[in-house]
Amino acid sequence: MAASRKLLLLLSIALLMSVAGGIAQRARTDVIPKDTWVDIYFDEINRVADQAHIKSLRSASIEPGDVEFRLWAGFGLTRLRGYILKRQKGVWSARSIANQSDRSSKVVQEPASKDWNLIWASLEAGGVRDIADRPRGFPSCSVSVLDGIGYVAEIADTERYRTYLVDNPVAIRSSDGDRFLRLLAVLYHAFGQGTQYEIPDLADGETRILGTVTDDPPSQFRALVSSWTSTPGKAVVAPADLQLSAADALAQGRGLNVESCPYLPGVQSFARGELPMYTGALDLPADVSVEIKIEADGHVSAARVIAGHLTLRQDTTRQALDWTFGPFTDGRTRSAVLTVKYRRERVSYPWLKHQ
Repeated sequence: MAASRKLLLLLSIALLMSVAGGIAQRARTDVIPKDTWVDIYFDEINRVADQAHIKSLRSASIEPGDVEFRLWAGFGLTRLRGYILKRQKGVWSARSIANQSDRSSKVVQEPASKDWNLIWASLEAGGVRDIADRPRGFPSCSVSVLDGIGYVAEIADTERYRTYLVDNPVAIRSSDGDRFLRLLAVLYHAFGQGTQYEIPDLADGETRILGTVTDDPPSQFRALVSSWTSTPGKAVVAPADLQLSAADALAQGRGLNVESCPYLPGVQSFARGELPMYTGALDLPADVSVEIKIEADGHVSAARVIAGHLTLRQDTTRQALDWTFGPFTDGRTRSAVLTVKYRRERVSYPWLKHQ
């Protein structure tokens, strides 16, 4: 009888510990961006992790005092590589994973003799936990990069799991991207890959294509007039009631900036802005004249390019649909032709001024 009571007591204690552990695990905060990249990139991450017989960190149980950091690099033409640092019961270990084919991935156990505690301390001191995820709406103003490399980080401890994406930080410069590249150099050196994966010197600025909206007349080049592009929900473009001169339209303008990506430095002044960088040899300066239909409330409902550089037409049309003007009290629509003058200009990165 005593033995049965003792066994029942032990089972009860085990059950309570299991329930408590489950509650602690459920109490962990998961910080996962609500962005399309998560499902897409983690499909590849999970495939490679499964090949390497590595469990998902997102669902892993992390004990108090333990921490695990994973970095996944690739997501382009380059095959995925993974780097794992793990502290469990005060003991550090490190592994690297290389995806070799669609069906196989190789795991390498890194030497325990390395001071992984010091390496993790360097990463933490450099802010690896706080790097910002890529901005929302990224694809609409991205820079085209051939075989760029994206980096997905995962960090988990008993209180929080977080993941974030740093996408092509060498080509798409930002304050957090630069900070991440410095941390990446520390990690690559620790894994003995400093020469194979060299981090390039980061320039203090770049040459960008900038645009200014003007009332200049259209150029003589009028071949290949574009078809009308309407705002969503307006498939048919009816003629405007009145023609507005370019000068009057410019005077009415309230939002004529050429769009600037939020994660890149922009020219912030009236009727000026920036476009994504084009990699081809673009003969600048160049003009693009766009005809717009302005509704009575001042928003642009349709636009088409009537003259200008072919490479710049699509972006100019897209940005013209975001322009706004002062409202017209008579309720009638207007049309106008404005010209965007594009040029190359050297711009510096503002965050470097504070370092």
